[in-house]
Amino acid sequence: MITPHLTRCLPPALVAATLCATFLTPTAAAQPHPHPAPDADRATAVMDDLIPTALDEHQIPGAAIALSLPNHQTIAAGYGTANLATDTPVDAETTGFFLGSVAKVITATAVLQQVEQGTLDLDTDVNDYLSDTPVHDPYPDHPLTLRHLLTHTAGFDATLIGAGAATGEDAVPLAEYVADQPRRVRPPGELVSYDNYAVALAGHVVEVATGQSFPDYLDTHVFQPLGMDNTTFAQPTPPRLSDTLAHGYRNTDTGHTRTYGQ
Repeated sequence: MITPHLTRCLPPALVAATLCATFLTPTAAAQPHPHPAPDADRATAVMDDLIPTALDEHQIPGAAIALSLPNHQTIAAGYGTANLATDTPVDAETTGFFLGSVAKVITATAVLQQVEQGTLDLDTDVNDYLSDTPVHDPYPDHPLTLRHLLTHTAGFDATLIGAGAATGEDAVPLAEYVADQPRRVRPPGELVSYDNYAVALAGHVVEVATGQSFPDYLDTHVFQPLGMDNTTFAQPTPPRLSDTLAHGYRNTDTGHTRTYGQ
């Protein structure tokens, strides 16, 4: 089972591509399980058996795995290689991974913090917040809300092609990124369609509501309270973290080709 409280599973390092799993014991109403709840030693033995085999089978250089066990036990382990050029092993406490779509969970956390504080409302038209870059509105009777943005029902004609930056140095500020809006092709709430742009726009709403850049907001209100001192949304990656980043690779006919990393 993948725990919904993803940020609570991460060790205090930049381990942004970490799998967090929860082993649950039977409830009183459930049938007894024939095996005892896993302890740290047994879970580690299972990981040490399964993970290297899976990495080899799928030609993945390395991974960091974190497990949350019953009785508040947590274990983390690194497997394989973070940098093939230097043969640097993955270390669960120090090797950094890029977030990918795990960023959506953290973005939603930031939005809901502001909802709890009364600064934002999930069902208010986002244009009430976006005086700097209002969303074009071809469906005036169907206001676009934060709830739509976070549930992939905004109706944007979003695409990944050409939307990313090749390096952190090429990344533009969030406000500039969301100003280049994709078309809206259906009323909000009509259809679920995976939407990176919509979640980025939700992050920008947090910026506007708080007066902080999104990376700074997360540092102050999410990462620091959780003790995640080596986790960041800042791009380019701060120098103190860039040296420990795992490199990204793509399998080719001639082996692994690096796609990102210093």
